[in-house]
Amino acid sequence: MWHDRYIKGSFNVESGPRKRLSYIIKKINACCKTLVELPLYTAVPDNAIIYPNSQNTYAYENAHQILYGFLVDSLSRECLLEFASLRNKTIADAKKMRLPTLLQHVFSEFNKQSKLHTLLAKVSEERAKPSHGVRDPAEEFNAFENLWSDLEIAVEAYEELLVLIESEFNVSAEHELKRHEIMEGLPKIDGDVHQFSEIRKATRMVGKTIEKVSFGMRKKIEDVQQTEVLYVHFTDGEILAVNTVSNIMEMLEETAMKPDELPVEFLLKWVPVPSNRSEDIENDD
Repeated sequence: MWHDRYIKGSFNVESGPRKRLSYIIKKINACCKTLVELPLYTAVPDNAIIYPNSQNTYAYENAHQILYGFLVDSLSRECLLEFASLRNKTIADAKKMRLPTLLQHVFSEFNKQSKLHTLLAKVSEERAKPSHGVRDPAEEFNAFENLWSDLEIAVEAYEELLVLIESEFNVSAEHELKRHEIMEGLPKIDGDVHQFSEIRKATRMVGKTIEKVSFGMRKKIEDVQQTEVLYVHFTDGEILAVNTVSNIMEMLEETAMKPDELPVEFLLKWVPVPSNRSEDIENDD
């Protein structure tokens, strides 16, 4: 696969299990953030999981030590507790319970014999060897092939968990992943505006129903930079006018640039409705 993609330059090659596992966990996280406002995993494996470059037991165990950091240590107790509440489950000592055990109690459809918990038990067992005490001498072992096989099982296990979450809560993982990627790109609010800021008037939109929206370029004003204008018309007759104000004229006083050479536009990013609230998410581009 590596040879076909990077030597032959073909991208018609299926991604390996490491990349597919990361993608599934990202989708699980997106669904969880929509449902309980928290990701199930605080870290996603991506390329941090390194395939063994030598064929022995040490290399295999070391790889599982890294895998443990993601699949076990990165589980969010807070997210699992929220899901326990969402699924009406009362779990004794949930705040002290080992994370894989708590995961099993919250999603009891996956018992100890399931792929998910068999996998997590194996990762924990292999991780313990390099983490606790002195290891036995390294032995010849197909480390690369066995880790590949373990990751394929992980893909299957987390796909089953994702299917359960999607079906029970009527969410679309693909939709939620795209939605949260858009939200991650939105500007972050950091600090308050001053008490006389015009933007505070925007709170008057709460509870109103929009009748129509109109927009265009503002009529030119001599020696003033050109800008877009947005009008939001509400059914109660009120209108919200949005345009831009800047100190660009002060900045241009000592330059040869003219105001109309610096037009101002609005950058709008639309975050779609969560998939469990939308009747049709196929045409929401």
